[in-house]
Amino acid sequence: MNSEFIGKEEKFKSKYQYTSDSPSRTDLYYSLDFYTYFVGWGTNPFGEAGTAHFIENKEDPGGFSSEELDHYREYKIADFYVRFCENDTVNYIGILTYYKNDEITKTDTIINNCNTTKSQKVE
Repeated sequence: MNSEFIGKEEKFKSKYQYTSDSPSRTDLYYSLDFYTYFVGWGTNPFGEAGTAHFIENKEDPGGFSSEELDHYREYKIADFYVRFCENDTVNYIGILTYYKNDEITKTDTIINNCNTTKSQKVE
């Protein structure tokens, strides 16, 4: 994360506006997913290669040989995502969520650059 994100936060910002009458908004999109290493059936073209496939290959969401990490949700052990603090497009918070059998088991705040007060809630 240090080499990919820190100091390069602008790369992960996304600005949008729903309609011309609504206020514009800036979001921060940065995440890492962690999976158990699993070797699947090898050449089965329908999501059976295992998580090991993604060590050397990118996700392939379409066509005859579709292979996506979403096919292996039961092997997901954690995800880490970074987002802006509430009403703040400078400071951010990093949340680590743990999974077991595709169910959340625990959540930890790893980075908290938010100036939290009783009136400011971090979700």
